[in-house]
Amino acid sequence: MVTRQRFTLLLTVACVLFCLGCGRDSASTSQIQTQEPGYDGQPLSYWLTQSKSDSSDARKAAAWRLGFIRPPAIQTLTELLKDKDEQVRLSAVTGLANAGPAGIPVLMESLKDEKSRLRNNARSPASQQILVLQVLGTMKAKAAIPVLTELLKDKDCEVRRSAAWSLGNIGPDAKTAIPTIMELFNDEDRQTRYAAILALGGIGPESKEALPVLSTLLHDKDSLIRCAAASALWGIGINPQSTTAKSTIIELLKDKDWLVRHRAAHVLGEKGPEAESAIPALIELLNDKEVPVLDNAAWALGEIGPKAKIAVPALTALLMTGDPNDAPLVKEALEKIEKK
Repeated sequence: MVTRQRFTLLLTVACVLFCLGCGRDSASTSQIQTQEPGYDGQPLSYWLTQSKSDSSDARKAAAWRLGFIRPPAIQTLTELLKDKDEQVRLSAVTGLANAGPAGIPVLMESLKDEKSRLRNNARSPASQQILVLQVLGTMKAKAAIPVLTELLKDKDCEVRRSAAWSLGNIGPDAKTAIPTIMELFNDEDRQTRYAAILALGGIGPESKEALPVLSTLLHDKDSLIRCAAASALWGIGINPQSTTAKSTIIELLKDKDWLVRHRAAHVLGEKGPEAESAIPALIELLNDKEVPVLDNAAWALGEIGPKAKIAVPALTALLMTGDPNDAPLVKEALEKIEKK
């Protein structure tokens, strides 16, 4: 009898403990399920409220942060793309970029809006449409390749140029756009021709059909086009054209046009250690009278890395006697070169 009572008591206690445990688990699960997503120390609801504020600065601040919250915020970002304030719309584009793949369909759809072409504020470095094109390229959005290819024929040279850049940035997957990109080699706009040629280098070996034309462009009367052709040939990476291209770019570091010197240094920096043979010429460029050229030369030496150790004295002297505004960039270059 005593044993049975003890058993009943133990069973009762066990049931109570089990129920209490379930209660805690249930409460814990409920808390997890109802926990609101957020960003930058604020919940989603806060940023959604800010996105509807009368203050354009508040809406702008909310737009790029909402992107990090992703799916729950996509609809709000879509609405902000049509905000009356241009800066808010541009911030919404950035927000959709922050959202990753989930933002790509919305960005592509926004290209159909003719109003996205407009630039209403002098503070804006680009229209909404141009920013969207650049973002799609940066995101390597394969789904956007057909749309970008079609925009290579746009009436606006800035749109054509940006579409070409984006396709080049997407890389080999954009090979279907090569024939249309090559049509831009005869574009009336110099910068568009430049962007189209560079795009083929970004696409890489898949652009080998353009080798004969690019080889001819190495002798173009426009040194900027020669620089682009050399960069593309190097990017395609098929010898002997690739070797010739490298020599051409190094030679262009001495071009009389500062923009060409600037671009040539940038191309070499993008190649990193592969540009080792350009180190002496880049060191000379540290004395260039044009600050953007000097900056690109210092940056390129840093990108080449430890192989550019012979540039340390020149960079150190520049750090001590040069423009203080250049100091952060020069310091970064030295750190990369001296990195163990």
